[in-house]
Amino acid sequence: MMPFIKICGIRKYEHVRTAEANGAFWYGLVFHKKSPRHIDLHDAKKIVQRPTSIISPVAVTVNPNESFIKDLKEIGIDNIQLHGNETLEYCSYLKNKFNVKVFKGIGLESEKDIELAKKYSKIVDWIIFDKKDLIIYGGTGESFNWNILDKIDININYIISGGLTYKNVLEALNTTSAKGVDVSSGVETTLGNKSEDLIKKFCKSVKLCRGEEHC
Repeated sequence: MMPFIKICGIRKYEHVRTAEANGAFWYGLVFHKKSPRHIDLHDAKKIVQRPTSIISPVAVTVNPNESFIKDLKEIGIDNIQLHGNETLEYCSYLKNKFNVKVFKGIGLESEKDIELAKKYSKIVDWIIFDKKDLIIYGGTGESFNWNILDKIDININYIISGGLTYKNVLEALNTTSAKGVDVSSGVETTLGNKSEDLIKKFCKSVKLCRGEEHC
């Protein structure tokens, strides 16, 4: 089975269409105001409510309150990525109250972080491993050490992100047992500006691994 692909930091509908046409399963809308890929609810609604066949939106949030999750549900988003300091209890509460699928971002630096991820995996739908940064909540454009995941038996649904491009995504997938990949800066020509060509190249590279062909 081909790994799931998430194209994150989308701000234009045409990029959603390109991502879908090339095999992406999710597209990320970043609602963190400090991100150069930030989008507001008004503009996000315009994208979410336009037609797609398979691809689904994921709202990327950092420590959101309940009212914001309600707003996201109202514009048609049922996948919520929590990329801040959200507790196990809060993740469970939001998932059950709003009937959403939860993606929990975990900064990965050591085996200790994997043990934390295992706890969250019992509650959330997906774990997203990213480079650990104590100041920036994801979106650093830098990779973490994939070998950490290779050394440990980790039987959970996880996605890898951070510094992925069409040039290194095969190595990342071959090194880990990730069921999906999440890319943002790796499909941009300049900060925050997506490239249809790079989206196509990234998706094509993923298809070479555990998909239509062997790595």
